[in-house]
Amino acid sequence: MRHDIPNQWEEFFHNSKQSLENAAYQDAIAQCSLALDELTQKTVATLDVRAMAFGQSANYDQGMHDALQMIKLAPSFPKGYLRSGQLYAMQGKHQLAIDMYNQGIQAVIPLQSDNNNDPDYHQLFVQRQASLDQQNRRVDFITQLPFDILPKIMSYLLPYMCAVCVDVSHSWRSRIQQCSPIWRKLIIDHSDSDDAKIYHNLAHVSDQVRELSLRGFINHIPSEFLQTLATGHFTNLQSLALRRKLYLFYFIFGRKNKKEEI
Repeated sequence: MRHDIPNQWEEFFHNSKQSLENAAYQDAIAQCSLALDELTQKTVATLDVRAMAFGQSANYDQGMHDALQMIKLAPSFPKGYLRSGQLYAMQGKHQLAIDMYNQGIQAVIPLQSDNNNDPDYHQLFVQRQASLDQQNRRVDFITQLPFDILPKIMSYLLPYMCAVCVDVSHSWRSRIQQCSPIWRKLIIDHSDSDDAKIYHNLAHVSDQVRELSLRGFINHIPSEFLQTLATGHFTNLQSLALRRKLYLFYFIFGRKNKKEEI
């Protein structure tokens, strides 16, 4: 972008008017094109500052609106793609940031020959790599949580979801096994879970289960549960409640019989 001549737009515009008065129409068109290009660059630069200000004040939607306007006004300039990607990255949306940087790299290359000397174009690669590094960084939040906080979080999950967490990794299993309160009383609804998987996972914490309620099975006690019992699990179980899935048929006057699950 050219910022070395402060009033370059005025100069191009003035020249275009003179060319028009002199019937030099092709020159007038060329001067107008230069004036519009200069105006576009100034508009993009202004939008860029405002988009960043919006981002720094956590108004990401407004900032992104300005950044997308930059791309719309100047699809061959890298600055709009760069600002959009940075706004996504500020929100932790690194995949969207990577996609935007890639879009900019693809859109800008065919249209400008001096991209290697454009610092904004170079920043597309730098920022893309930064987002890739952030995306590849994994934080095991379960092992990082204080021990007294983890049981409170797990208590908000359904039992079968807790059982799924047990099977994520050895470190998760070790930490979650220590959350005794969530395992003492379990209600397993078979309409919400994969029987084979949930009992396989619960085997790791079965010695902590004191009360177990199985609901939602249709005809027979789930064979997966019986197999788990047969292999020596749930040895400390004190109570077991079984509730099959039943169907209630009732008649509404003037209507057909209706079936509902209970």
